Amino acid sequence: MQGRLLPKIDNKYQAHPIGIWEKEFMLAKKIGLNCIEFIIDLEGIEKNPIIANNLSKINSLSKKTNIEVYSICMDFLMEAPIVKYKSSVNYIYKIIENIKNSKIKYLNLPCVDNSKFR
Repeated sequence: MQGRLLPKIDNKYQAHPIGIWEKEFMLAKKIGLNCIEFIIDLEGIEKNPIIANNLSKINSLSKKTNIEVYSICMDFLMEAPIVKYKSSVNYIYKIIENIKNSKIKYLNLPCVDNSKFR
């Protein structure tokens, strides 16, 4: 299911809530979820805790709330497809490196809009 537990960001249902993402762990716990998916958008990508390698904060929140992050949706690829932007490939490598010792096991690569294969 797509969407966030927090208010929409820039009128988008699925966007990483920069600056308030930590609150989502508590909301997920409150309504009985056991996991959430992280979104990595192109806008503000360097502030995303996955890219910024802030896994210790994510792990701390996961332990505190018992909410796991098992997957990441790489929405930035819809605006910067890997076939056109080397920087996107570099971000994918960075994500893999940053999560290699985490519980995150799934990377979702959207193949729609600008990133669809022809």
